[in-house]
Amino acid sequence: MIGNRYILRGLAVVLLLVLAIGWGMDRIGWQRSLGPLETEVTAKRQELDVLQARMHQKETFDGFDSVEEVFSVIENTYPERVFERQAQQFDAADDAVFHAMVPQLIDMLDHNDPEKRQRAWRLLQNARESPRFERYEADYLSGLAKLLQHHSIVGFNKLLPWLRDEGIDNQEILAGLHSRMMDDEDPFAPYAAYVLAALDPSVDIAPRLEEMIEQKHSQWRAILHRLPGYMPQEKADALFEQYQDYR
Repeated sequence: MIGNRYILRGLAVVLLLVLAIGWGMDRIGWQRSLGPLETEVTAKRQELDVLQARMHQKETFDGFDSVEEVFSVIENTYPERVFERQAQQFDAADDAVFHAMVPQLIDMLDHNDPEKRQRAWRLLQNARESPRFERYEADYLSGLAKLLQHHSIVGFNKLLPWLRDEGIDNQEILAGLHSRMMDDEDPFAPYAAYVLAALDPSVDIAPRLEEMIEQKHSQWRAILHRLPGYMPQEKADALFEQYQDYR
């Protein structure tokens, strides 16, 4: 009887040890499985903080009252339509903010971040609505030339027609347009070519247009239809026949 009792106690201890070990292993497993969830929760909380900050900025915005607010709008205002709406008020900023920010925005046209370049340009375009901008015009054009040296930004679909319509034909701008035209990876390359030709009719862009067609530039089909404006009709027709079914 005594022996059986010790055996039973021993079995009970072993069972408890097994249960404890099992519980410990399960706990470790639960903790490991919760790790990614905790990481995800932390990331979501950070996203929520950013969204709340953006919402606060959007709801409290009443014009550009300080240099810090201009930078805040550049960095924190989304979606883009909200930024555009706020940017339209920049020309109404008081003198201290306006004159402090315009040179910094011109410098930002050469920024490494394409979104900052884009947003700086949009603010400057609105700043040009103010007579106070006149003193910065020459520096602005130099800044645009630097902007054109960077790979395309979304705003090129507005910038390029503006350069054409305003007749902005200084040598820095023309060189920037030529650089864009020669960029095989730039979807705006053909449009840069058209604007360059409009601003400087002495430039023959036909060879470059033909080259973009041969290289199957992303816009090559559209280029085919614009060829008659930049080469004799007979040659344009021949190229169209040659490439219209190009795959």
